[in-house]
This record gives sequence, C-alpha cells and structure tokens, in this order.
Amino acid sequence: TGTGRPADYPHGQDEAADLLVLVSTDGLAPDAEGLDRISSVLDELADAAANDGNWRGTANRLSRRARTWRAIDLVHENCRRQDTASPAWPHPGARDCFDGQGGFDFAAAPPEANAGEIIRTRRSAQMMDGETRLSRDAFFSMLARTVPALCAVPWDAQPWPVSIHLGLFVHLVDDLEPGLYCLVRDTRQLAAVRSNVNHDDFLWRQPDGCPADLPLYSLRVGDVREVAASLSCGQDIAGLGVFSLGMFARLEPDLQEQGADLYRRLFWEAGMVGQVLYLEAEYHGVRGTGIGCFFDDPVHSLFGMPVPDWQSLYHFTVGGPLVDERLVTRDAYPPR
Repeated sequence: TGTGRPADYPHGQDEAADLLVLVSTDGLAPDAEGLDRISSVLDELADAAANDGNWRGTANRLSRRARTWRAIDLVHENCRRQDTASPAWPHPGARDCFDGQGGFDFAAAPPEANAGEIIRTRRSAQMMDGETRLSRDAFFSMLARTVPALCAVPWDAQPWPVSIHLGLFVHLVDDLEPGLYCLVRDTRQLAAVRSNVNHDDFLWRQPDGCPADLPLYSLRVGDVREVAASLSCGQDIAGLGVFSLGMFARLEPDLQEQGADLYRRLFWEAGMVGQVLYLEAEYHGVRGTGIGCFFDDPVHSLFGMPVPDWQSLYHFTVGGPLVDERLVTRDAYPPR
C-alpha cells in the first residue's frame, strides 16, 4: 500500500494499513478455494507493487504540535497477528449466529430515507438537545441491527465470534422506563455475561414490549442522565441524548487464550457497532457520536464487571443534535 516509507511520513505521523479490500468480478466465494485464489491475487499485487511501484509525495503534517505517543506504537507492534493462515469465513463460532436470521420486524423509516444520502451525509453530533425522543420500536430496531442473529450485514464480514456487548443508559425512549440496560449480542453468551455484569439488585428481565428474539435486558430502573454524563468525563452528550452506551467485552482470559491481536479485533468490532449505530441514527431522524473519553473503572463498578477479566472499551451516544449554524455542509463530490 506504499505506507512502509518512514522517510515520507515525517513528524512521527507514519501510517499503517489495517484493511485491504479486493474488488473482483470473478465471483470469488468466501470458501477455501476462493480464499486461496484471493491470497494468490494479493501476492501478485504485492510483488507488482514492490517491483514496479512508483510511490510519490510526502505525507502532510497533521499538526504543528505533533507528539509521539510511544504507548500507541507499542500496542501496534505487540498486537500484530502471529498466525497468518486464512481464517474460516465466517468463523464457525460466528456462523451459528446467522441461523434463522431475517425474521425480525424492523421499524419502518421515513419515506424519504435514502441509503446513499444517509451514508454520504452521516455526521457526528457535537451537542444534544435533551428533548428529542425516539419511539420504542425504533430503539429496538436500532439495537437489533447490531445483533448478528437478527441482521447478518455487516457481521458476516467478521471472521471471529461476537465479542462486544452493550451496557446502555436509556433516557428518552417512548414507553420504555429510563435506566440501565444490557444488550447481549450473542445469546449463547448470556450466562457468561449475566454472571459478570452483576449486582444484587439487577433485574435481568426483558422490558415490556421488547421482541422476544431481541436479547435486551433491563438491569436497573431510574434516571441515569447524570451518571451517564459523569462517567463520560462530564460530557453532556452522554446524558442529554435519547440513550448512550458502553461497549464491553471479556478481555484478559481471551487475550491469554487467543493472543494479543484479539485486542485489535475487539476495537475493530466496537468500530463496526458504532458505524451501524451512526447509520441507524440518521435513518431514524436522530444523530450519533462516539465517546472516546470515559472513566473505565467507575463504569466497571456500576455494571459490576470483574476487572481485568472484563473491560469497557468504547462509548457511544444517540440523540437529537444541536447543530452549530456556523458550520456549512457542501456536496462531497461537487460537479466538475
């Protein structure tokens, strides 16, 4: 990909390729034969780039006060995948999730909803209005899109079992009590999650009106707006939206069992969950944004998670956005 040129990425702002996408008209199937063919094609491309590649240019300096964060470099170096054999696709542990998928009754979007427009105009909310509400059906539908057993796309592109589950702070959903909730994205892990997300007063019951096949559970009822904001470094967006959430996973035992590259995969999966929620928010007329600053130990304490075995990895919030009128949106691809 041409990123292995340190001299052309000065100021400590070198880049690394995490994903290479092959677009083919050959109809390659994700089976053993197809994966072997894909591997062969990639080898040919790599050889051509190494022998005939003519790389040009120097990377822009992104910041005048750029700093080198050695800890990030160490994580990158130590989380490389050691086993380079092609994985089963999808992973046997993930494939079972798709059995019987497709029967969920997803909420209808507004008639004017258009996939291309939603994808191109998706934005991160900067502030939430604290007033916008979401219907219960729309809320359930948004969460169902993150559950592989209910919606295969994009989870059939993930060659490892479900690892990320959601701890939710619900604020402004119609006909749904505010409080703490948990979405178990793979019901085969329900017992493990329930035994590790645990306080004596947790209810662990499906809320009224929740579809039977949506693994959403009410943990504790009550106003959680202030605690949601305080846990996200005091950011109001976590408490003034329709709901916010933390993405958590079993960490230490799985790292020991599967290797350090699991750490990277966990954040990839968390990113996929976030992107699904981004698009679902736009689809239902609200807006989302990721929250990278949060106090992980208080989050673990609130949900009763044993550390270091289980860890909160990333947060997200959805709600009615307050738009800064000084910002101007232009067409992404203006006519030439």
